[in-house]
Parts: sequence; C-alpha cells; structure tokens
Amino acid sequence: MGKNPDPDYFEQTVLRHLDAAYNLARWLTGDAVVAEDAVQEASLRALRAFDSLSGPNPKAWFMAVVYRIREHPINLFVWR
Repeated sequence: MGKNPDPDYFEQTVLRHLDAAYNLARWLTGDAVVAEDAVQEASLRALRAFDSLSGPNPKAWFMAVVYRIREHPINLFVWR
C-alpha cells in the first residue's frame, strides 16, 4: 500500500458495499461461511489497493475485487 487511506473515506466509498459483496460471494460460493471469509479477504485486498481506485463506481471496483479472489492461485476458498 503506497499510503495509508483515510479510514472514513474507505468506509464511505468501499465498506458501505459489504452487503452487496457478501451477496455476490454467497452466490459464487454457495456457502455462507466461505462467503464471509471471501468478503473479509476482499476487504483487506481492497484496503491495500485503495490507491488504485479509479472511475466513478467504487461498488463495481469492490465487486471486482471480490470476484477476483477466486482467481488467486493459492485459493483457500471453495467456489462452485
């Protein structure tokens, strides 16, 4: 992470979409516990990459982070 993001700004722009992120992860995994773990991992990755947030839609950016977790080579999550 290049710089420490403002926690309030991160919460207002990204974390407000946690419910949508969970819904996406739940749909992708079919498992509530795995979805919670995936959203937690996605939130950490989003925080680390917050400097790269660009464009008018932070929700779409965060959903992409959630979706890309399944592409990680050392994926501990069970995806459908």
